[in-house]
Amino acid sequence: MCIAAVMYPLSTLNLNVLKVKGRSDLFLGLEIVKKVLICAVLAVTWRHGVMAILIGQIVVAVVSYIPNAWFSRELINYSIREQLADFLPALLLASAVAGTTWWAVPALLAIWPAPVVLVVSGLLAGAAYLLLSCWLRFAAWQYGAGWIQERLSQRKVGNTAC
Repeated sequence: MCIAAVMYPLSTLNLNVLKVKGRSDLFLGLEIVKKVLICAVLAVTWRHGVMAILIGQIVVAVVSYIPNAWFSRELINYSIREQLADFLPALLLASAVAGTTWWAVPALLAIWPAPVVLVVSGLLAGAAYLLLSCWLRFAAWQYGAGWIQERLSQRKVGNTAC
Protein backbone atom coordinates (compact mmCIF):
# COMPACT_ATOMS: atom_id res chain seq x y z
CA MET A 1 0.00 0.00 0.00
CA CYS A 2 2.85 2.38 0.78
CA ILE A 3 4.44 1.78 -2.61
CA ALA A 4 1.14 2.51 -4.35
CA ALA A 5 0.73 5.65 -2.24
CA VAL A 6 4.10 7.02 -3.41
CA MET A 7 2.43 8.23 -6.59
CA TYR A 8 -0.38 9.97 -4.70
CA PRO A 9 1.29 13.40 -4.25
CA LEU A 10 2.22 13.59 -7.92
CA SER A 11 -1.22 12.51 -9.08
CA THR A 12 -2.88 14.97 -6.72
CA LEU A 13 -0.67 17.79 -7.99
CA ASN A 14 -1.59 17.04 -11.57
CA LEU A 15 -5.30 16.71 -10.85
CA ASN A 16 -5.25 20.02 -8.98
CA VAL A 17 -3.66 21.64 -12.03
CA LEU A 18 -6.61 20.45 -14.09
CA LYS A 19 -9.06 21.94 -11.59
CA VAL A 20 -7.19 25.24 -11.33
CA LYS A 21 -7.04 25.57 -15.11
CA GLY A 22 -10.80 25.01 -15.31
CA ARG A 23 -10.58 21.62 -17.00
CA SER A 24 -13.05 19.79 -14.80
CA ASP A 25 -14.10 17.84 -17.90
CA LEU A 26 -10.64 16.25 -18.07
CA PHE A 27 -10.59 15.78 -14.30
CA LEU A 28 -13.92 13.94 -14.37
CA GLY A 29 -12.86 11.80 -17.32
CA LEU A 30 -9.58 10.80 -15.70
CA GLU A 31 -11.29 9.96 -12.42
CA ILE A 32 -13.88 7.79 -14.19
CA VAL A 33 -11.16 5.96 -16.10
CA LYS A 34 -9.21 5.48 -12.87
CA LYS A 35 -12.23 4.04 -11.04
CA VAL A 36 -12.95 1.66 -13.93
CA LEU A 37 -9.30 0.61 -13.93
CA ILE A 38 -9.40 -0.02 -10.17
CA CYS A 39 -12.51 -2.17 -10.53
CA ALA A 40 -10.99 -4.12 -13.42
CA VAL A 41 -7.75 -4.76 -11.53
CA LEU A 42 -9.67 -5.79 -8.41
CA ALA A 43 -11.88 -8.14 -10.46
CA VAL A 44 -8.77 -9.84 -11.84
CA THR A 45 -6.66 -9.93 -8.68
CA TRP A 46 -9.06 -10.75 -5.83
CA ARG A 47 -8.91 -14.48 -6.54
CA HIS A 48 -5.14 -14.50 -6.16
CA GLY A 49 -4.92 -13.03 -2.67
CA VAL A 50 -3.88 -9.87 -0.93
CA MET A 51 -0.43 -9.66 -2.53
CA ALA A 52 -1.96 -9.73 -6.02
CA ILE A 53 -4.39 -6.98 -5.03
CA LEU A 54 -1.53 -4.86 -3.69
CA ILE A 55 0.50 -5.35 -6.86
CA GLY A 56 -2.60 -4.39 -8.83
CA GLN A 57 -2.90 -1.19 -6.80
CA ILE A 58 0.72 -0.32 -7.61
CA VAL A 59 0.03 -0.86 -11.31
CA VAL A 60 -3.10 1.32 -11.11
CA ALA A 61 -1.16 4.09 -9.33
CA VAL A 62 1.57 4.16 -11.97
CA VAL A 63 -0.79 3.82 -14.95
CA SER A 64 -3.11 6.53 -13.55
CA TYR A 65 -0.23 8.94 -13.07
CA ILE A 66 0.78 8.97 -16.72
CA PRO A 67 -2.37 10.59 -18.22
CA ASN A 68 -2.62 12.97 -15.24
CA ALA A 69 0.93 14.17 -15.90
CA TRP A 70 0.38 14.31 -19.65
CA PHE A 71 -2.39 16.87 -19.31
CA SER A 72 -0.35 18.92 -16.84
CA ARG A 73 2.45 19.03 -19.35
CA GLU A 74 0.02 20.35 -21.92
CA LEU A 75 -1.49 22.95 -19.58
CA ILE A 76 1.50 24.30 -17.62
CA ASN A 77 4.50 22.87 -19.46
CA TYR A 78 5.62 20.72 -16.51
CA SER A 79 6.74 17.42 -17.98
CA ILE A 80 6.77 13.98 -16.41
CA ARG A 81 10.56 14.05 -16.40
CA GLU A 82 10.63 17.41 -14.56
CA GLN A 83 8.04 16.20 -12.03
CA LEU A 84 9.99 13.04 -11.29
CA ALA A 85 13.26 14.98 -11.06
CA ASP A 86 11.68 17.31 -8.48
CA PHE A 87 10.14 14.41 -6.56
CA LEU A 88 12.99 11.88 -6.65
CA PRO A 89 15.33 13.45 -4.03
CA ALA A 90 12.59 13.50 -1.37
CA LEU A 91 11.55 9.97 -2.31
CA LEU A 92 15.11 8.68 -2.02
CA LEU A 93 15.59 10.42 1.32
CA ALA A 94 12.33 9.01 2.67
CA SER A 95 13.31 5.55 1.39
CA ALA A 96 16.69 5.75 3.11
CA VAL A 97 15.09 6.78 6.41
CA ALA A 98 12.41 4.07 6.07
CA GLY A 99 15.03 1.43 5.32
CA THR A 100 17.14 2.46 8.29
CA THR A 101 14.11 2.44 10.56
CA TRP A 102 13.04 -0.96 9.24
CA TRP A 103 16.51 -2.28 10.00
CA ALA A 104 16.68 -0.71 13.49
CA VAL A 105 13.27 -1.74 14.83
CA PRO A 106 14.12 -5.43 15.43
CA ALA A 107 17.21 -4.41 17.42
CA LEU A 108 15.16 -1.97 19.48
CA LEU A 109 12.45 -4.59 20.08
CA ALA A 110 15.08 -6.81 21.64
CA ILE A 111 15.63 -4.30 24.45
CA TRP A 112 12.37 -2.29 24.75
CA PRO A 113 8.65 -3.04 24.67
CA ALA A 114 6.77 -2.37 21.42
CA PRO A 115 5.04 0.90 22.49
CA VAL A 116 8.40 2.42 23.44
CA VAL A 117 9.96 1.23 20.19
CA LEU A 118 7.09 2.80 18.24
CA VAL A 119 7.69 6.21 19.84
CA VAL A 120 11.49 6.00 19.70
CA SER A 121 11.62 4.81 16.09
CA GLY A 122 9.17 7.51 15.04
CA LEU A 123 11.22 10.21 16.73
CA LEU A 124 14.47 8.84 15.29
CA ALA A 125 13.01 8.62 11.79
CA GLY A 126 11.71 12.18 11.98
CA ALA A 127 15.00 13.49 13.31
CA ALA A 128 16.97 11.58 10.65
CA TYR A 129 14.77 12.99 7.90
CA LEU A 130 15.17 16.55 9.15
CA LEU A 131 18.93 16.24 9.67
CA LEU A 132 19.49 14.69 6.25
CA SER A 133 17.28 17.37 4.66
CA CYS A 134 19.46 20.01 6.29
CA TRP A 135 22.70 18.28 5.34
CA LEU A 136 21.58 17.81 1.73
CA ARG A 137 20.32 21.41 1.64
CA PHE A 138 16.85 20.59 0.35
CA ALA A 139 14.99 23.67 -0.83
CA ALA A 140 12.04 22.82 1.43
CA TRP A 141 14.38 22.64 4.43
CA GLN A 142 15.93 26.00 3.59
CA TYR A 143 12.51 27.57 3.14
CA GLY A 144 11.25 26.12 6.44
CA ALA A 145 14.36 27.14 8.36
CA GLY A 146 14.14 30.66 6.93
CA TRP A 147 10.48 30.89 7.86
CA ILE A 148 11.20 29.77 11.45
CA GLN A 149 14.10 32.22 11.78
CA GLU A 150 11.87 35.02 10.49
CA ARG A 151 9.14 34.18 13.03
CA LEU A 152 11.63 33.96 15.89
CA SER A 153 13.18 37.31 14.98
CA GLN A 154 9.72 38.90 14.82
CA ARG A 155 8.93 37.49 18.24
CA LYS A 156 12.15 38.94 19.71
CA VAL A 157 11.39 42.35 18.22
CA GLY A 158 7.82 42.12 19.52
CA ASN A 159 8.99 41.17 23.04
CA THR A 160 11.46 44.04 23.36
CA ALA A 161 8.82 46.58 22.35
CA CYS A 162 6.53 45.59 25.25
